[in-house]
Amino acid sequence: MSTPAELMPIYDDRVNEILRSLSDGIPREDLAVKYKHRDYRSLDMYMRRKNFTWDKEEQNYKPIHTKIGQKKAMDENMHSGKVAKVIESFKEGVDPKTVAQNNGFKDHKRLAEYMTNKGYEWSGKEENYVRKVGILKDDKSNDDVKEKGSQKHQKTVKKDDELQYLVKTLYEKLNMEDNPIVDKMPRYLISGIRKNKTTPISHLLHELIENFGYEKNVPHREIIETALIDFFRNYGYKYEVEELFKNS
Repeated sequence: MSTPAELMPIYDDRVNEILRSLSDGIPREDLAVKYKHRDYRSLDMYMRRKNFTWDKEEQNYKPIHTKIGQKKAMDENMHSGKVAKVIESFKEGVDPKTVAQNNGFKDHKRLAEYMTNKGYEWSGKEENYVRKVGILKDDKSNDDVKEKGSQKHQKTVKKDDELQYLVKTLYEKLNMEDNPIVDKMPRYLISGIRKNKTTPISHLLHELIENFGYEKNVPHREIIETALIDFFRNYGYKYEVEELFKNS
């Protein structure tokens, strides 16, 4: 099976030099300083954008598709987004407090809540988070618990369906095109000469862009362009945006 184009490694001059330097035994920390990254984690992020991932055994970066092939990307052991970053950090022996801080959590308790909500639990054996598996023991004492849990789940699903229907109906009544329930980002094709626009933003917003782009596999440029188009359409420039697309 061929590798998708978006997963193909990008071998530019800096990437090649980083790979050669690591093969020669130069630590990631030293390379991070050399290329003016905040630390080796920022270097990891740079290499991920080039479709490489850190291989702990090889002590070097390897193409993502190679790593995926080894681990069988479609199996249950694959994780995505921030969850993958957290699990990888624990694999590298980073302490919980530091893992929490590096991933934007107030403390390790908030990190634990996030991982629980994502369907993971802490494993003392693995010393890491793993997917929750299994069911309650099939004894009499747990039968009532399972039945009550099932009833509660059915009620919750029913309420969620009703809420989604009401929201969708409201959006249709207001002639609004976007559905907030659907996790799907619109893609706009915008013609014209590319120009750079440097604008300082909050480091927290910057982190959101980084995380969203990595998790959804969306280039930063598309995130910014989509945000601007939606902003103009919602705040008085809908006609101008429509004209922009007509001329594209």
